[in-house]
Amino acid sequence: MRRAAVFAVSCCAVMINAGVVYAGTTPGAIVDIQGTLHGDWILESQSFIPGASGGHFGLDTLSLTELVPGTVEDPARQPVDARPAARWDDLWISVFRDPTNEDAMISIDKSVLNLTDVHWTDFHMEVGTLIEPCQDVIPDPLIPIPGLNFKSDPAPVEETGKFGPAMFGMNGGPPSLWWFAGSNGGVDKVLEYPGVWPQESADFWLGLTIPAELFRPVNPRPENTVDHEVATFVLRQHWTPTPGAAGVMALAFGAAGVRRRRGS
Repeated sequence: MRRAAVFAVSCCAVMINAGVVYAGTTPGAIVDIQGTLHGDWILESQSFIPGASGGHFGLDTLSLTELVPGTVEDPARQPVDARPAARWDDLWISVFRDPTNEDAMISIDKSVLNLTDVHWTDFHMEVGTLIEPCQDVIPDPLIPIPGLNFKSDPAPVEETGKFGPAMFGMNGGPPSLWWFAGSNGGVDKVLEYPGVWPQESADFWLGLTIPAELFRPVNPRPENTVDHEVATFVLRQHWTPTPGAAGVMALAFGAAGVRRRRGS
């Protein structure tokens, strides 16, 4: 846990040194939220929307657009060739604020575009931390952080109707959200919550509580107008294909794994 915190602070220090200047005015006021993807997915755009300027439910919001490719180039294969893109990706989120001893509440408003050639029947998210970013085909498990959790009020939602109501995971691990296609008892299970077909997007909104203990002070540079602190954590996300496509993808991932090991 301590190593994870050290890594998170060092990452944020890099962002501070890049010339970002923050000017908070109120203790606990969030002055910026930034996201970085570590994996095969593509972060097309992001923006910070203060709660007072239109953030959902008045919460400070990180708005994102993510692209999920079907294949990516694999440098481990010679000559360089494509391999199936991983179904999961880690979004590292950093929240900057003026110092306070209170917990923080933010929201994530994200659009995920399916650029694969398969239909998604469900989508999952977990929140926690890692010692360092993971690039493996099978990721390291997230480490839970006490007090870091998804908000149930207001409830998370997929806003386009692609998936049914979010379910909160009860597996004893890091907090998780589960969205499923299908029906909650309706007659037409295909049309009620159709899932995400290729070239379609799913739009997710979710709130998060960030414990005060996760924030660490960041040494100000001369151009900064106030001291501030930062909390960094990981939002892991992955999709699931239709049952018929799962076996085909498993074979593709297995073959790619064998080729990657032989090339290493």
